[in-house]
Amino acid sequence: MSAEVQNASKEQPAARALAEWWAEQLGAPVHKVVGDTATGEDRFRGDFAFLVMQGEVAKHPMGDGAGERFVEALTPVVSQMLDRGDWISLGVDYGPDLALADAAEKAGIHLSRFPWKTNSWATPNYVSASLGYRGPDRLVWKAPGWDIPPCGSMGYDEATHLFSAELCGLPRCSSVMQRCGRR
Repeated sequence: MSAEVQNASKEQPAARALAEWWAEQLGAPVHKVVGDTATGEDRFRGDFAFLVMQGEVAKHPMGDGAGERFVEALTPVVSQMLDRGDWISLGVDYGPDLALADAAEKAGIHLSRFPWKTNSWATPNYVSASLGYRGPDRLVWKAPGWDIPPCGSMGYDEATHLFSAELCGLPRCSSVMQRCGRR
């Protein structure tokens, strides 16, 4: 562990929640590379890629305690990242971001176990994630007493496909990140 991580301030609850969410995904990874509306060859290629990766995952099971070791390796890194800024993003396209890969290596977890096309976002107040290709954003954890702020996105009319000058203002839109002005 680097001296920089060792000198991080106290562990942030959001950091542990994010690390635990990733550890859970490593136990049963999703390799969804096409959307639900894909058809024909695109669907076949996506399904084939999924089957190939499931075979690869089966060759590299997680050992006893690997999930816990992953959480213990990732939590201080995420805490430090949150100390340096107001939000962070960790994700996997076809391979994991460096912080995730380093924690997996320390825990003895093969990189094939990371779910493709998956992203997560964390602030000290909440953790959200999107699992697989075009997966919806989900609130994974929130700090006690923190409520999802009203949506700050412009209103959108589905019939006319036009945005309005007024803000949406709904308390529960589709994305935590949109409501917080991060996307």
